[in-house]
Amino acid sequence: MQGRFFWEKRTEEGFKKALDFFEQAIAKDPSYALAYVGLADTYGTLIGYGFIPAEETIPKIKALLKKALDIDGELAEADVLLALITYNYDWDWEGAGKRFELALQLNPNYVYAHLWYGIYLANKGQIDKAMERLKRAYELDPLNIVANYGFGPMNVLARREGSAF
Repeated sequence: MQGRFFWEKRTEEGFKKALDFFEQAIAKDPSYALAYVGLADTYGTLIGYGFIPAEETIPKIKALLKKALDIDGELAEADVLLALITYNYDWDWEGAGKRFELALQLNPNYVYAHLWYGIYLANKGQIDKAMERLKRAYELDPLNIVANYGFGPMNVLARREGSAF
């Protein structure tokens, strides 16, 4: 929980603290799959914010997610991150879609599954479906800053300026 708390701060300092907490969790319990996912997610977010290079870090993220799925093969959180890597770095959009759908089957209440799947759908030009996913993410966690942020660009794409949904 402490790792996620600092990860949600969305600052370089917060991400560094998150890494430390996830590494501590793994040291205390090497079978805690969500700690590996948290570590992978933090590295991925550091890439997204431009703090570290993707080329060096993506293999590490994939290894962390493999470890998490070896421990628990039904982690929606891991499948969402693999979907992001699959379409952002491996350019396998069909495979990414399947991963997102699997994640939503495993955990239909996982905010980030809806959020990132929505952005993926928007990138495919499926704006109405994307808006449905973003709306669901917002319903699940109305205070989530990332879920709230997604509505602005999506409304512009949908030509719905001034609308929340």
